[in-house]
Amino acid sequence: MEVNTSHIRRYSTADLGSAFQLLATNGWSHRIPDRQFLERLVSASQRVVVAVSQDRVVGFARAITDGLSNGYLSMVVVALEWRGKGMGRSLVEEIVSDDEGITWMLRASRSQAPAFFFETWIYAFWRCDGAGPQTHRLAIPPMPGVGACKRLPSASAADNR
Repeated sequence: MEVNTSHIRRYSTADLGSAFQLLATNGWSHRIPDRQFLERLVSASQRVVVAVSQDRVVGFARAITDGLSNGYLSMVVVALEWRGKGMGRSLVEEIVSDDEGITWMLRASRSQAPAFFFETWIYAFWRCDGAGPQTHRLAIPPMPGVGACKRLPSASAADNR
C-alpha cells in the first residue's frame, strides 16, 4: 500500500461524502458536524487536496493562504490503515509545492505535534533563536508545554526545499 503521488489530487465536490466519512471516523467529528459544514469549510479554503484509493478518500489536507507570503496548513488527516506510509507527507508536499515564497505554518495539538513532526514532517519554518522565517531542520520537544527547540545537524540543500 505504498503511496503513489498519482493518488494525490485536488479535491472535487464529488469527494464530499467520502471526505466527510474520513474526517468523522478519524477524530474530526467534533469540528466537522455535518457534510454541509465541510462543504462550506472547503469552499472557504484556498487549497484542498485528497488522497484516493479505490474511489475512497483516504487522505485529506486543507490550507488557507494569501497566495503571496503566508499560508496556514489547517488539516492533515490520513486513514488509519494508510498512516506511516508517507501519505501525510505527500499531502503536505502537494499543498505547499506551488510557491516557494510562501511561509507555511501548521497548527497541531500538543498531543499530536511530536509524532507529526518527528514521523511525518520534520521541517519547520521558524528558527529557534528568533532570527525570523527560514527553513531549518528542527527537533520539536516531545514533552507537553513550551520548551526550547534545538537545531539538528544541518540539512542538505535538497532538504531545504
